[in-house]
Amino acid sequence: RRGDPDEDKLGVTISVDFAFRLAEEQEEGTIPILVAYDNVKCSIWALEVEEKGVSHGMVAMDWLVGKLDASGYHGMEIALKSDNEPSILALKDSVALRRKGETSLIESPVRESKSNAHVERAIRSWRDQFRTLKHYVERRFGVPIPRENPLVSWLVSWSAEVLNRFKVRSNGRTAYEMATLHKARHKVLA
Repeated sequence: RRGDPDEDKLGVTISVDFAFRLAEEQEEGTIPILVAYDNVKCSIWALEVEEKGVSHGMVAMDWLVGKLDASGYHGMEIALKSDNEPSILALKDSVALRRKGETSLIESPVRESKSNAHVERAIRSWRDQFRTLKHYVERRFGVPIPRENPLVSWLVSWSAEVLNRFKVRSNGRTAYEMATLHKARHKVLA
């Protein structure tokens, strides 16, 4: 499925946004999730962060730069796309300063949610996978998992990895295969 034709002309575009574990969790005091989407390799990355922005030791910035490097973009020209939220703009600025390659910063027009549709779809896919895995674990354990449990934090990132490693794209390959040039041969236990 192709996105915005203007975005395709840019080459590698990484769309980023903050989300929450569940759509209804947008009240104060909930833990934000940084979600990134790679338009070339169709990878989704997710990380639970303490708060939006670049505080707390720059964990989100280091993590995103690491994901970009691991995907083969070390030293390459990329574009980081987001909405105009100040916390995400600060994060993009710090990533651009830390990276070795040229990083173009693109912001969606105000009140134009469709212009960052890639990351919005990625958030929906990630959230659905997270919810499925969380319900599965709770059913297997026989008890609900509290929000602050470290297993929930791990499930945030693992949900994105499951999509990358095992969801076959329209080209017959997974995002993991496109990034690493080999299939995921990991054993998955249920």
